[in-house]
Amino acid sequence: MYLLNLLIKNPMLRTLVAIIPMAWGLVVLDFFGIDLGFRNSDGNITDNGKVITISMFIVIGVYIFLTNWLVPLIDSRKNSKARIRETLNALIKSIHEISGVDENYISASLFFAFDGNRDNCQYVVTSNKPGLQQNIILNEKGSFGRYLLDDSPHDFELLNDVKSEGELKGKYILNSRNKEMFEITKKYGSTIGLRIIEHPDNQAYGTPSIQAVLFSSTFGYEIANDSIELKREEVKRLIERVILPPIVMQIKTELTILHKATLGPFRFLRKKSVVSQFREGQTT
Repeated sequence: MYLLNLLIKNPMLRTLVAIIPMAWGLVVLDFFGIDLGFRNSDGNITDNGKVITISMFIVIGVYIFLTNWLVPLIDSRKNSKARIRETLNALIKSIHEISGVDENYISASLFFAFDGNRDNCQYVVTSNKPGLQQNIILNEKGSFGRYLLDDSPHDFELLNDVKSEGELKGKYILNSRNKEMFEITKKYGSTIGLRIIEHPDNQAYGTPSIQAVLFSSTFGYEIANDSIELKREEVKRLIERVILPPIVMQIKTELTILHKATLGPFRFLRKKSVVSQFREGQTT
């Protein structure tokens, strides 16, 4: 594990680990080639020597390729999700500051899918989990995530009462935390959601390369409530225009890193032509 961490953090070390054995192997072949049967008496490389030399270069080449893609890939995924989680925690603190709701009753989460594959969505959540499985949040009819991705005319939505403004209108599915807190406070809570869509090469057509929904929910307490002076529209405007922009910018950066990592080193082979993207956009 210690060596793996060194390899992750030090690309020079990764290269040296490959070059030093290769250089040593060439020295051995040069000085002891005849004794080992890799060279004949005329100094020419035998067939066995050619096989060994080619195999050595292939192994070293594969090693360099993997350690300069696979190891950084593992590191980038781990670090990107950690940075997203830090951003979600910052969002929780911001919602607490404007609403007065205790942070223990606020959750924040990001659900995302790449290249239109919403059945295989990924997610990052804080310690205060949202209460529904990820496949329900993005795909289930009546869920807030599916409403935002497929039906909402706006990128940003605030449901101050998830029961009357959400469930009864087919936009939200009440989860266990909503119901548990209602028994205590007689309120189901609030939720905000922001749709994030990114297309390949910033084109406005074709299958989105990134589909994501950013959520933050309160349980048992409403974001725009009697204990704060701001009215509902002021709260909505404050969240949408002041709190979310820097958060979304950071999230988009990390999602782009994760998306490129999932495509792998041969992503250029999977890139669709502009014509095919345009045709997809006409049929979707």
